[in-house]
Amino acid sequence: MLKATTLFLSFLLLSTQPMAQSVSVEKLVELSKSACLAGEKLNVQIGADGGITLFKRSLGGVEGGVSLKREEIHGAVGLASEKAILEENNAIRSCVLQVIALLRSVESLPPPMENGDEFLPSNQWLGVDSPLPIIDGKARIIIKKIYESNRRTKANVRVEVPRRETFIRNLDKGESMKFIYHDKHYVLTLLEVRLQAQRAEFTVIEE
Repeated sequence: MLKATTLFLSFLLLSTQPMAQSVSVEKLVELSKSACLAGEKLNVQIGADGGITLFKRSLGGVEGGVSLKREEIHGAVGLASEKAILEENNAIRSCVLQVIALLRSVESLPPPMENGDEFLPSNQWLGVDSPLPIIDGKARIIIKKIYESNRRTKANVRVEVPRRETFIRNLDKGESMKFIYHDKHYVLTLLEVRLQAQRAEFTVIEE
């Protein structure tokens, strides 16, 4: 009997830590299964090169790390999807599909920024608790929660700006929030929000 049917995911943004050597998708799927069966938390690290590492953290340290380079994520999504379809246990299949959704979210992130670049996301999809670096890479957007209120689906959006306040708003589809960074004014607009998929689409422009 499964101890838990929910796979907990968390993000840690890394700026300089090198990615470990890539391993097979089979190990990725097995790591997802074992985390689900034990009700353990599966942590995610996004490297400065856009790669991804998934691992379990225990009292003895890090267990079962699985790393993928940015260019490998798309292929991993396809192969993991095929394996998930063949999984007979509904709870485990659901856990693996959560990891696949996570990989898709990472795959859709912009490439790592070079010095002097400024990134303003346009029609960008983002999952819950998946920090997205914006502008110069030091500010970031985080969708903390997607929920239903009065039959409307809303997103709790945070814009974290270094050495300034954190801007927080509960937004409905079509609503906007303003924030300031380096004395410039920006507007974030929520274009779409999906409760079941726990994802939201938004655009940021300079005002």
